[in-house]
Amino acid sequence: MYEDFSDMLEEFGIPLLVTLPDSEHPAGHTEHGTWVPDVVPPTEVTEPLIVPSSSALQSEQVHYGEGGKTTSYDALWYSELDVPDDTAVQNKRNGHIFKVNYQRDLSDYSDVHCYEMRGVSNHGQQK
Repeated sequence: MYEDFSDMLEEFGIPLLVTLPDSEHPAGHTEHGTWVPDVVPPTEVTEPLIVPSSSALQSEQVHYGEGGKTTSYDALWYSELDVPDDTAVQNKRNGHIFKVNYQRDLSDYSDVHCYEMRGVSNHGQQK
């Protein structure tokens, strides 16, 4: 059975900005004899971006080092978009940026793609 989940994506979604990796932007133009790739603006969507475990603590880890603090976090993104690995997805609510790490294949029964996401932020740097 093939299911249409597009209504659920909107209902449970949050505002996201999706930016394809540079290698996926083959379009461009020539300026003064030099090839210049076209800048493709991010796509705005409202889709679910959720933590992959029952505990949010397991999806976010803080590492302390001599240079400061690094936070890594994981999420699952359910989308109607078909995007390649390394696509950047920004949560517009908190600014976290994730990158597509792996795509789960749901095409046998759904019009939705499930992406495993990985994010990292560096802050709290010490002098």
